Amino acid sequence: MIDRTPKSLLILLVAASLFGCAQSPMEEMSAEAAVEIDWFEGTPDEAFAHALAVGKPLFLYWGAEWCPPCHYLKDKIFSQADFVERSQRFVAVYLDGDEESAQILGEQLDVQGYPTVMVFSSSGDELLRMPSDVPVGRYAAVMERALNLDRPVREILASVLEGGPAQASEQDLDVLAYYSWGQDSQIDLEEDARLETFERLWEETPARLAGVRARFLGLYLGEASRLARQAEEGDPPILDEDRRDELTTATLAMLSSEELSRENLFDVTYTAASTIDLLQPEAGARRAEVVAGWHAAAERLEADESLSTDDRLTLALTRIELARLDVAEESELPEGLIAHVRDRVAWAVGEASGGSELQTLLNTAAFLLDEVGLADEAQRLLTDKLDEAEAPYYFMSWLAGLKNDAGETDEALTLYRQAWESATGRYTRFRWGSTYLRRLMELAPDRVAAIESDSLAILDELLAHDDAFALGNWLRLGQLEKAYTEWNAEGAHAEAVGGIRARVHDACERYPAAGEDSQQERCASFLAVAT
Repeated sequence: MIDRTPKSLLILLVAASLFGCAQSPMEEMSAEAAVEIDWFEGTPDEAFAHALAVGKPLFLYWGAEWCPPCHYLKDKIFSQADFVERSQRFVAVYLDGDEESAQILGEQLDVQGYPTVMVFSSSGDELLRMPSDVPVGRYAAVMERALNLDRPVREILASVLEGGPAQASEQDLDVLAYYSWGQDSQIDLEEDARLETFERLWEETPARLAGVRARFLGLYLGEASRLARQAEEGDPPILDEDRRDELTTATLAMLSSEELSRENLFDVTYTAASTIDLLQPEAGARRAEVVAGWHAAAERLEADESLSTDDRLTLALTRIELARLDVAEESELPEGLIAHVRDRVAWAVGEASGGSELQTLLNTAAFLLDEVGLADEAQRLLTDKLDEAEAPYYFMSWLAGLKNDAGETDEALTLYRQAWESATGRYTRFRWGSTYLRRLMELAPDRVAAIESDSLAILDELLAHDDAFALGNWLRLGQLEKAYTEWNAEGAHAEAVGGIRARVHDACERYPAAGEDSQQERCASFLAVAT
């Protein structure tokens, strides 16, 4: 699932896929179950207390109304009858990032972005984080594993590594394979241990657990690719030739399998170029074999009607990556591919069943059009469908970026401002308001009066909240502070910045001073004058 929101808060998340398998008795029974999760009504603290009182684990979903991957979770996973049935055995909590004190609690929980799905024991200990790239048909099974957990995932990993993956229980390996490693705050593997850990999990997991082993293959290749990108010239290769050949064979087997490629849909969709360059960096028959295998998997999955519309649309990104391999960056993409992207976008948008699904599909569709050089068509699409989306302001900022790329600065700034003005929710309004202010200083630095007055309005609204200096708000304040500092280079706007600083600092005593990195301390540090 593609998202153009800055990745500092929003982790890149792929839409999950349907995993074609026979229904279990529980799944058959659940077809008549309730079709909505019974979310706990009350504060998170009350929910944790209730979970302890009734002896149930707690399922916490952290999301936002504007977030396309969140809409995917709600529409495609949380609506599944078997998932809803299992959710009744949890205390289910939905925490929107705009709720009162949400950013404080989110920081305490160390959430890594939208969406984050966490499972806690009845006593409040975090057990694991569930990823969003799990196939729809597998997500309920992952939740079933979570129901049976009696220890945190870090203890499970330690136990599996101590006794060896070959001797580990299927449940423990399953938990590790479907853990949200990209949002991890519990295991916290040392940097130099990640590659070895994922290599061992892949290599020693029994072959009969093909789906789990394929997930470990994806983790291993992803970490090796990351290290390869960071390597300095002259560093030894991350993988030797024999290991690369072995992994190439395993990758081809995954790509050729309908079941395993569906299970690893994230890797098939997003990692083609990096994996191919890692495994077969030189031109030749073996590299061509992997490219062809990846093409075949992408085409097969794109036509797979068991997958969601967004999953199938996003696979056009794989085709784009494959087309760009071994060609100059400025080379034009084949006309046939551009036409294919245009056709797939038209098909997918036409399939949208409502504003929630459209929020997800527009996000992917506009990205793909822009990616193949059809920025004008991306603009038209967003403009035509803006009012139908669940959170139009999300796309207003995107439209503003496209306008700015086209040299239409005034139109861009109007859209950035409209996005802020139409946004709803305490954190959300500051998120879009701070974006507008940063773009205003960048694109129209001489509009001093507007920068000053709009800054005070946006900051005054933020300062009315108890979580003004927590998590996402604090991150945005840091970005805004950098923009003010650059705008005020050599004291060019010292008076305006001084007024903004004073307005914020006047509010600092409202916030608690206790604790490391207290909100009061953060408040006082905003635009602080060096001494």
